[in-house]
Amino acid sequence: MESREGTEYSGERYGCEIINRLAECVGQQQLLKTLAELVQQMLASSDWRFKYTALMSLSQLGEHINDLNDIVPVAETAVRHFKDPHPKTRWAAYHVIGMLAEDCHPEFQIRFHETLIPTLIQSLNEPVPRVLCHVLNCLSNFMESLPEEHTPPYIEMVLTSIFPILKDGKVRLMRECSLAVLSATAEAAKTNFKPYADKCVPFLFEILKTHTQKEQKQMRGQAIETLTIIGSSIEKEAFAKYLPDVVQILLSIMNDVSLDDADPQRSYLIAGWQRICITLGEDFIPYLDVILPPTLKLVEIVLNNAPKEEEEISEYAVSDDNFGKRNRKDKANETVRQNLNTFDHEEVEIAISMIQVFVTELKKGYIPYVEKTTEIILRAVSYKVNNNIREKAAGCLPALLEVVKDSTHEMKDQVVLKLAHMFLNSLWKEVEKEYDPETLIMQISSFKNCIDVCGRFMNKQELEELSSKILLLLSESDKRKTEKNKYKNLEDEDDELAGYEVDPDDDDEEDLHIALAELMGILFKTHKELTLPLAGVVYTQILSKVLQPGLSDKMHKFGLFLIDDMVDYLGYELIPDIWPHLAEALIKFATDKTAYIRQASVFGIGLLAQRGKEYFKGIAEVCVQKVAESLKIPKGNEVEKIYNFSVDNSVATLGKIMQLHPEKVNVPVLAKLWFSHLPLKADIPEGLGQHELLMDILLSGNASMILGDNGEGIGHLLKIIAQITDSKMSNDSIKQKMTKVLKGLVEGPTQKLVEQGVMGLSELQKQRIRGLLKV
Repeated sequence: MESREGTEYSGERYGCEIINRLAECVGQQQLLKTLAELVQQMLASSDWRFKYTALMSLSQLGEHINDLNDIVPVAETAVRHFKDPHPKTRWAAYHVIGMLAEDCHPEFQIRFHETLIPTLIQSLNEPVPRVLCHVLNCLSNFMESLPEEHTPPYIEMVLTSIFPILKDGKVRLMRECSLAVLSATAEAAKTNFKPYADKCVPFLFEILKTHTQKEQKQMRGQAIETLTIIGSSIEKEAFAKYLPDVVQILLSIMNDVSLDDADPQRSYLIAGWQRICITLGEDFIPYLDVILPPTLKLVEIVLNNAPKEEEEISEYAVSDDNFGKRNRKDKANETVRQNLNTFDHEEVEIAISMIQVFVTELKKGYIPYVEKTTEIILRAVSYKVNNNIREKAAGCLPALLEVVKDSTHEMKDQVVLKLAHMFLNSLWKEVEKEYDPETLIMQISSFKNCIDVCGRFMNKQELEELSSKILLLLSESDKRKTEKNKYKNLEDEDDELAGYEVDPDDDDEEDLHIALAELMGILFKTHKELTLPLAGVVYTQILSKVLQPGLSDKMHKFGLFLIDDMVDYLGYELIPDIWPHLAEALIKFATDKTAYIRQASVFGIGLLAQRGKEYFKGIAEVCVQKVAESLKIPKGNEVEKIYNFSVDNSVATLGKIMQLHPEKVNVPVLAKLWFSHLPLKADIPEGLGQHELLMDILLSGNASMILGDNGEGIGHLLKIIAQITDSKMSNDSIKQKMTKVLKGLVEGPTQKLVEQGVMGLSELQKQRIRGLLKV
């Protein structure tokens, strides 16, 4: 939710940026305390400018607040100013809520939906058009991240309120903002939107047919977006009756849009086809002949207009010292951005994303288009002018390999091998000269994914050469880190460096290390014993350095990722001599203060239990002790999701140990601890495994071990089932087993305990339990 543009508001943007920097430097608690006093003083003023400044200051806090309780007074303060006499104060109040909805989703929506959605809808009687548009933007932000299960009470309410504005809004921007609200509501509601499609789709058709003027292209594009979002939300079968008309209208618009014009409809069309492809799956294949050629042509036009390399270098050649290299890159980026149309680049990014969706969704159905697509995508991989285009293009390569691998092509094995070598050679050439850290990491990730698709295809010599390149890249990254630290230390001592920007943050280099760890992990997975020389170097030269105390969390993460993959893919059989040392490191870091370090460690302990069964028997008790201790560590400053992943992996590891080594642990005690931390919240694969394990234990005649002799655990079990039903943490197999478990409890002597447990559930959770019992 962007603030207003223009030089008039440059001071506002500067002030907001200062608050962001202060929050990062002094921490949100100290800033909240200081800012709260200032804000209260300014809000007490009768001058709208003080109120406006105070509210805009509050709008920056969302991304820095970890505890939702700290957000409550900020939200309440903003809502109190929804009816302020001055429109700019009201605008700022809505801006606060819109930013909180964006920065703190979905927790903010879950906490405030019952009060804020009706309040925002009441505010749609706002008389000032510009403020009304911001109310709509705020409502759009809020609805966009509202969890699906909370949407049903509000869909009719929202549609009834925005349709009059859509039809009769005084200015075009009002109608465009109303369309954004409609899109956000449909996307959040998903299948809950089915009953309302008949009301919305014909109206969107009407917009597309009648809004044909040049100044209406933006609204027409948004109508395309909304229409295709509805299609992807209500699913294929429900959208089928609209599909022929949707395709016909989009094709007619596509024929009218010139590739040479900066037409906003084009990017909406590209994204719209992407959604339709995901909705239709293989049924989309007949449309490729019409849709794909102009999309590829759009990418080709931009690639053909790139400056030649000699022109690019001659324009900003500078000295070759360390500072010169950095300035050269900065100047290069700045110059080429001025030379080329940003709009074109954004469209090409969207187009390449669409191609990747086509390739991924249609798989072998895309085979006729692989050759032409490969030609263009490989050119985009080395497109020097725009980092994002290089990233998007690199991401397409593994998917193209999948297409050929899954096809019925008679020579597919040879073609996959040929393409793999071509893709990897092209990617590594770019890796060796890439200067943008994020793009470099994406290229490494694509390289890794290509190998993962192909499996074992390199011989010993090729693997040794690649291993050498990876180790060299790690070494160069370490040198850059050393140089950064050197200049950081000199910065305060040398006046000549005072104006030179030296980035003290090693995050880029450490993220690169982690990406390279994942690449080595795929090599361990696919080439097994051929990677033993590489594993030896990792153990003797790398792990001993990166796991030392005092290094950064990310370097520890790098080392633990390597250990996890060595344990998982090489196993005790291939590396018995170093196995005890790897296990020792995993146990050591299982209670680390940083959540993602704990996650990597406890996940690795779970792998030890799976991959080294005989060896694990000797360390089972200490592993259980350490993993149990990890669960007692409270949440720190990390975001909720990262903490939940850590907890999930600890719980899953306890489940694996209990399942695989029952003779070496106190199963009744361990089972109670494990059960008390279910369900898992973040890690879907682990969640599916552990939730199925729970149902299997309950159905195997060992229910008392989990629920207690008197059924005291039934209430918690009902909460688990109610939370995971119809979520990503369950599947058809788990759902069938949950039904059996519930029916067994209802039909037995525990019926009253089930009835009591259901009373403590929310209405939605009760509906889910009743739904399972009806099956």
